[in-house]
Amino acid sequence: SLDYVYIGGDHRYSSAKRDILAWLPKIRSGGAICGHAFTGDVEMNSPQWAELCAEPELDYYHHAGCHFGLVRAVKELLPGFRRCGQIWVKFVD
Repeated sequence: SLDYVYIGGDHRYSSAKRDILAWLPKIRSGGAICGHAFTGDVEMNSPQWAELCAEPELDYYHHAGCHFGLVRAVKELLPGFRRCGQIWVKFVD
């Protein structure tokens, strides 16, 4: 088991989701999974969220101001994550 994993890969939804799901089970309790590129933000279940979810493989949505695929994967898979600027982190229970 690992203490710490930093993901810095592809920002598209399927890739970010795959990376998180692949590494998360390998992290020990009390460890952390984190990454970068959490640029901007979009509220879950908002009209903008629904619009952006319709095209999950586009990396960067200029009108959203964020790497939505990454933002979506982190928000969906890591409830309770923390954010500091563009860095996101989830401490594993």
